[in-house]
Amino acid sequence: MSKQMPEKTSSTVLVVDHDPKALAHARQVLADAGFVVAGAEDGAQALERFEQLVPDIVLLSVDLPKSNAFELCSRLSHITSEANPPALVLTGLEDEASINRAFEVGATDFVVKPVNWPIISHRIRHILRARKAFHDIRAAEEKVRHLAYFDGLTGLPNRELFKEHLAQAITIARRQGWRVAALFMDLDEFKRINDILGHSAGDQLLVTVGKRLLQSIRESDRVTHGAISSDGHQAARFGGDEFTVVLAIAHEADDVAKVAQRIKNALALPVLLGEQEVFVTASIGIALYPDDGETVDTLLKNADAAMYEAKRAGKNRYRFYTQSMNAHALRRLTMESKLHKALENDEFWLSYQPQIDAKSGEIVGMEALLRWDNPELGTVSPFEFISIVENNGLIVEIGEWVLKTACAQAQAWQNAGFPRLRLGVNLSPRQLQKNRLVSMVKETLRSTGFSAQYLELELTENLLMRHLDETIEMLDMLCDMGITLSVDDFGTGYSSLNYLKRFPLTTLKIDRSFVNGIPGDADDMAITKAIIAMAHSLKLRVIAEGVEDEQQLAYLCEQGCDEFQGFFFYKPLSAQEFTHVLERQKLILGSRQRKK
Repeated sequence: MSKQMPEKTSSTVLVVDHDPKALAHARQVLADAGFVVAGAEDGAQALERFEQLVPDIVLLSVDLPKSNAFELCSRLSHITSEANPPALVLTGLEDEASINRAFEVGATDFVVKPVNWPIISHRIRHILRARKAFHDIRAAEEKVRHLAYFDGLTGLPNRELFKEHLAQAITIARRQGWRVAALFMDLDEFKRINDILGHSAGDQLLVTVGKRLLQSIRESDRVTHGAISSDGHQAARFGGDEFTVVLAIAHEADDVAKVAQRIKNALALPVLLGEQEVFVTASIGIALYPDDGETVDTLLKNADAAMYEAKRAGKNRYRFYTQSMNAHALRRLTMESKLHKALENDEFWLSYQPQIDAKSGEIVGMEALLRWDNPELGTVSPFEFISIVENNGLIVEIGEWVLKTACAQAQAWQNAGFPRLRLGVNLSPRQLQKNRLVSMVKETLRSTGFSAQYLELELTENLLMRHLDETIEMLDMLCDMGITLSVDDFGTGYSSLNYLKRFPLTTLKIDRSFVNGIPGDADDMAITKAIIAMAHSLKLRVIAEGVEDEQQLAYLCEQGCDEFQGFFFYKPLSAQEFTHVLERQKLILGSRQRKK
C-alpha cells in the first residue's frame, strides 16, 4: 500500500517543552502531518515565538523548569488582540486541581503524558476545524448584526440602533435625574447636489458629513455624560440625508446649543467632491427629555418638528422644540391630506403676473402662478403647499392642469381680440423626469388651440442639470415645436456658462433676491449687472423678477434689462383682473394710435 500523504494545511503549531528529544519528536510528527511547526524550550522563547508567529494553536508542557507553565499560559492568552488561539496543556499530573487550574488560566484542553503524537495531530486538526467553524458562524452573525444595525455607507448606527441608544439614554436619565437631548439634522439642498453632481458625489458628501458629525460629538464630551452605549456611538444616519444625535446633558440645555453650533461650524467647511468644491449646511431640530417628551417616538417626532421649523426660518440653523411647532406639523399633515382631493374639488386657480417691456412700457407677457383656496384652510401660500406636492408627486397631475388651464385662458384672451402675449408656465423637476412631457405639451396645445410660439416653459437651474443628455434631447424636441425656454431664478443654483451654451434657451430671469438688494447692496448690483451683460452676449432676453421701486427700475434700465416683473407694475392678478388690465391697455394704445 502506498503511504497516505498528509493533509495540507497552513496552520501553525507552537510546541513548548523543555525536553529537546520530546520537542524534536513532536516537531517531526506534526510536520509530517502537514503543520507548520515552531518550538520553544522555555517561557522566554515561547513568548518570543508567540509574538513573532501568532500561532493557530499552542501545545504547552506543564513541567517547564524555569517558568510557571500556568502563568505562561495566562500571559500567552493576553498577547494578541485577536481571538485567543487554543492551548493544549501537556501534563503528567492527573490530579483534578492541576487540570482545573489549566482551564482557569485559559487552556482549551489537556493531554496526559506520555503523548501519542500521531493521535494528537488528528486531535489538533479537529480542534482547529471546530474553531474555524465557530469563528465563521460568529463572523456571519456579526455581519448580519452590522447590516441590521449599521448604515452601510457611513458606518454610523442606523435608525433602529439609534432608537435603542435613545431608549437606553432615557432609562439612565430617568434613574439619574438627567436630561436627554435628541438632535434631528437634515442637510439643506442635498438633493440639488445629488442631482447635479451625481449619486456617487452625494454618497461621498454623506460620508464626510458623518465623519464631521462624529468629530463634533467627540469634541463635545465635556458637556455630556459621555457615551450612551457600550460602543460609544451617539450619532446615527437616520436615512437619506438625515442624521441624529443623542446627548445626555450634564448641566443646562444651553450645552446642547453649543453642540449644535459646533456641528454647524464643522459642516461649514468646504467639501471637495471630485474637482468640484461644494458647501453644505444643515437644519437641526432639538427636543429634550423630559421637557418635550418621555418616549423615543415623542422625542423624535418633536425634534423632527423643530427641524422643519429651522428650515422654515431660513435653513442653516438650529431650533429647540416648542409646543407651537406641533401646530405647524399638524397643518402640514392636514394640507397633504387635503391636497389629494384639491384638484378633484376644483380648489386650484391661476393668477397671472404681467411682464413689462423696458422700451415700450407695455405688457408683452405673463407668468401663470398656481393658487390654492381650501374651504377649511382658506387661502394657502404656495410657499407652504408647493413643496408638499413636489415631494408626494402630485405636482405632475397638477402641472398638467396648470398648463392646460393657462393655455386655454391665454387663447381666450387672443380670441377676444387682445394682443398675443407670451405665456410663461413653470415646469417642476418631477414633470421633466416623465417621458410623456413632450406628448402632454403637444396634446395641450392641440386641445386648447394655443400656438406654441407664444408658450414659454420656465425651468430652474437645478432642474436643467439633471440627466443632462436626456434633458437636452427633451428640450430640443420642445424647441422644435416652436416653444421657447427660460431659466427661472437664475443665479441661485449652479450657474454655468456651459449649460447656457448647451441648452436651447431664450431667456434668463434674474432672481428677486438680487433685485431686492438694489441699490443698497454693491454685490447684488454687480451680480445683476454681470448677469445682464453675460445674457446679452449669448443673445438671451433678460427679465428681472421682484421689481418693487423706482430705484431698482432705474438701475435695471441703465444696465439694459429687457423686461420687468414685480409689484412696482402689477401684483399677480386673477383672470378677471388681468382682463380688465388688458382692456385698459387696449384703450390706451387705441388712443395713442388715433392721436398719431
